[in-house]
Amino acid sequence: DTLRDILSLLRTTNHPQGDNMIKVMRNWARMNQVPV
Repeated sequence: DTLRDILSLLRTTNHPQGDNMIKVMRNWARMNQVPV
């Protein structure tokens, strides 16, 4: 649930590396079987 909140915050902010951070976090979640 917290990871999902962080991903939504990254999507809404104008952080220059937000998209890359989202990709890395989703890949990590997929590899560790964490639902996002």
